[in-house]
Amino acid sequence: EDLAEALSLEQSLPEAYLNRAYVHYRQGMSASKVAPDLEQALELRPNYGAALNLLCWAYGVEQQPEQALPYCRQAVAVDPRPVYFDSRGLAYAQLGDHQAAIADFQTFVTWLEQQPSADQTQLSRRQVWIELLQSGRNPFTPELLAELRHEFE
Repeated sequence: EDLAEALSLEQSLPEAYLNRAYVHYRQGMSASKVAPDLEQALELRPNYGAALNLLCWAYGVEQQPEQALPYCRQAVAVDPRPVYFDSRGLAYAQLGDHQAAIADFQTFVTWLEQQPSADQTQLSRRQVWIELLQSGRNPFTPELLAELRHEFE
């Protein structure tokens, strides 16, 4: 409600659109439902990495990797944060490009290992994904994807 109020007063705040999309996504809205806010944020701030990454992650979690991948690629191209590689790895894995997924997850794992307060659950989860992908198996079951929806920050 606060974000809607802020946007009613000032419609040129890309952060407000992004934050409203985050809130709605965390509340269970689908990628297609949060996409209009993210597209508005991108209109106001082209190449907004955080908006691109949320579109990448949300479509990936909803098993729409073809829809996710352009956003993933753009996010990594404009702002190569390790977390954006993690999101892109999810799309690559679902598309069957295990080598690209492994490389992206390894980028994220390497970065996580260097963080003093790294989330050990995220770290060990990604290490298992890499092992499964290396053996030709896709770890992304519907149950895991449902859990990942709540992992996104």
